[in-house]
Amino acid sequence: MSYFAASPVRETTVEARVIRADGTVEELGTIAYWHRSWFKRAAWRIKQLARGRKPGRITQR
Repeated sequence: MSYFAASPVRETTVEARVIRADGTVEELGTIAYWHRSWFKRAAWRIKQLARGRKPGRITQR
């Protein structure tokens, strides 16, 4: 039998930073977001689309 325990995680984000060989740093910002509430996930996605970004995709600015 397997038992599932409730996860204490409510929210997580993934942020990206690229460090080039010549030492320059390129901030990509938050590239992924997850929240237990579907409403907050949808709100984040709508904000990203309003800013002209495609959620879940890394693109050059």
